[in-house]
Amino acid sequence: MESGWKALTGNNRFSRIAISDKPSLKLAFDILVDRVCQFVGGYFVQLEGKIDALVFAGGLGENSPELRKAILGRCACLGIDTVDTQKNSSAEQHEGPVYKIGMGGTRIRALVCETNEEVRIYFYG
Repeated sequence: MESGWKALTGNNRFSRIAISDKPSLKLAFDILVDRVCQFVGGYFVQLEGKIDALVFAGGLGENSPELRKAILGRCACLGIDTVDTQKNSSAEQHEGPVYKIGMGGTRIRALVCETNEEVRIYFYG
């Protein structure tokens, strides 16, 4: 298939895209971060700042510490927790389905929530 990340970058492995210095891969990563931050900012305003947490889930949200770090860095101006590098590791290294990846000290927490789309599709299809 030649769609998605493969079409944009010539590479379909987001884990490689997220850490690459190659200009085309870096551009794709930066565009994704920009788009996510636009959504976060828009929702933040719509909710008048009344949020408890920014939650990362799904394939990229769960498995890309680089993406979470970039997004949280840009969203810090909203009072959202900044990333704790040690906590911002892969989901396999944490106990429980929800875990904190922030430094703490802010009202709005940064969390990762493990998801299982297969269960969701099976039960709610």
